[in-house]
This record gives sequence, structure tokens and C-alpha cells, in this order.
Amino acid sequence: MTLKKRGDGDTGETELPAEKPKSKKKSAESVIVYITILFTVVFLLILLSYFMHQRESNKTISSLQGEHTEYQQEILKMESDKTELQEKLERAEKKLEDVKKEKGELSESLKAAEKEAEELRKEKEELERETAELKEKLVEAESEIESLREAQNENEKEVENQ
Repeated sequence: MTLKKRGDGDTGETELPAEKPKSKKKSAESVIVYITILFTVVFLLILLSYFMHQRESNKTISSLQGEHTEYQQEILKMESDKTELQEKLERAEKKLEDVKKEKGELSESLKAAEKEAEELRKEKEELERETAELKEKLVEAESEIESLREAQNENEKEVENQ
């Protein structure tokens, strides 16, 4: 395109641009091909990166699933241990109730035995008192017997003396 000055007798018309030369067309086509190749390479790299990321994610998921399985097994073991401990606790609580019941019964038996022991103690004291009284009476009776013997001996001596 050429520009002409108006003062040069220009009528105001401009020349139409001439067709691009073939070398410019080829360079534009080669730029397009180059850009296309670059986009293709970028797309392939992105695709490769995606597959690598997927592969790594699958490995991570597999390892996490393995850990998850291990943890589930541990949880199941803990739950069975918990159940076993709860059963032991129930048995221990039942045994404790039985022991408390037995303690109550023994306590009642002890109170009854103490009451009986107290009655026996009172009876013993009464028997001891009676025994002491009887001993005193026995001593008195023996002394009376002795005095009667002495009196008899004196009477016999008197009778002999007479």
C-alpha cells in the first residue's frame, strides 16, 4: 500500500493491498503448525501428568485401604475385648451382690449369735451366783455338820462319862 499526498493530485483513492507473497503464507502456515504442535505437546504433557497423578493416587488409595483394613481389625478386636470385659464386670458385680447378700445374712447371724452369747453369759453369771450360794450353804452345812459332830462327840463323851 502506498500513500500519496493530497496535494499531489490525489483523488482520495487508495490502492488496494496486493496479495501476500507466498513466503509470508508459508511462514504463517508454519507458525500455525508450530503452535498446533506446541498445543499438542502441552496437551500430551498434561495428559501424562494426569495419568501419573492418577497412578500415584491409586497407590495412596491402596495403602490407605490396607491401613483401613488393619484399623477395622483392631476395632473389631477392641470391641470383642470390650464385650469380654463387660461380661467379666457383670460377673464381678453379680458376685459382689452375692457377697453383700451373704454379708447381710452373716451379719444377722452374728447379731443372733451375740444375743445368744449374751443370754448364755447372763445364764452363766446366774449359775455362778447360784453355785456361790450353794458353796456358801455347803460351807455352812459342813460347819453345822462339824458343829453337830462336835456336839455329838461331846454328847458321847458325856454319855460315856455318865
